[in-house]
Amino acid sequence: IHLARALDCGATDYIRKPVNPIELQARVRVALRDKQLVDLLREQARIDPLTGLWNRAALDDALLAAASAHERTGQPASFMMIDVDHFKSVNDTYGHGIGDELLRAAGQAIKFSCRPYDIPCRFGGDEFGVIFGQVEGRDAQCAAQRLLAELTRITVTAGEHPIGIQTSAGLAPSDALRDGFAAQDMLKAADSALYRAKQAGRNRLVVIGE
Repeated sequence: IHLARALDCGATDYIRKPVNPIELQARVRVALRDKQLVDLLREQARIDPLTGLWNRAALDDALLAAASAHERTGQPASFMMIDVDHFKSVNDTYGHGIGDELLRAAGQAIKFSCRPYDIPCRFGGDEFGVIFGQVEGRDAQCAAQRLLAELTRITVTAGEHPIGIQTSAGLAPSDALRDGFAAQDMLKAADSALYRAKQAGRNRLVVIGE
């Protein structure tokens, strides 16, 4: 009865007394393997399968962590949203296979351009998000421009047609948020700046507060 109750409460295994050392070691190895598998599955669930970047769920958690760090210690951070310009026309003209190849190349370029404490993510569709850690103001703009310049170097070949990439982007540095740094506020601010970049003709970076 006690064993059944323990299992019902969440126990995954049990050992009877007197303890057999060999059995104990074997059960510990099994428990460690199970934990490693669970940890791997949990990590895989947070990775975008096409680009290998973190996905939207991971981005939301990272933004919350950055906001919390800013509130506790004043640590700066900036968030940029990136949209691949006219991506639908690429799919319509060359097919989704070429579109996927372009997104994979964009993901690799973004990852290559990020520092160890930046967090690149695929926001969804043809949109990406990057949290620039420990920077704001002019330094954040320099980091954003460096990353966007790397994206312009991408070329994917469809038959005899080389396909480049242009992007619109919106940047929200923590020092430009008037009402304080909150995760949703930073996301909305970057999204608003991205919208302004599209409205202004695309292929450009817009920074909130400017």
